[in-house]
Amino acid sequence: MGIPTRQLAQARAAAQDEGIMWTLWKTRNDLVFNDKIVSSPMAVAYKLVAYLSNWKLMLEDEDRQKMTNMISNLARMCETS
Repeated sequence: MGIPTRQLAQARAAAQDEGIMWTLWKTRNDLVFNDKIVSSPMAVAYKLVAYLSNWKLMLEDEDRQKMTNMISNLARMCETS
């Protein structure tokens, strides 16, 4: 018996939300502790893509593929902005 689809969707959404929050936290820490100013909002988006790319390595095969698709969509949005 597997995990219900709804729970999997919620877990994926939570991982994305956690990635967003972690990226914002790290960016904030760079500003506060290292006086590093973000050059543009897109720099934060690219950090998120990098973070999620590393995160996906810890996922199961099926979830890894879905995360790869999500990362591709984020990267595409970054390129078109």
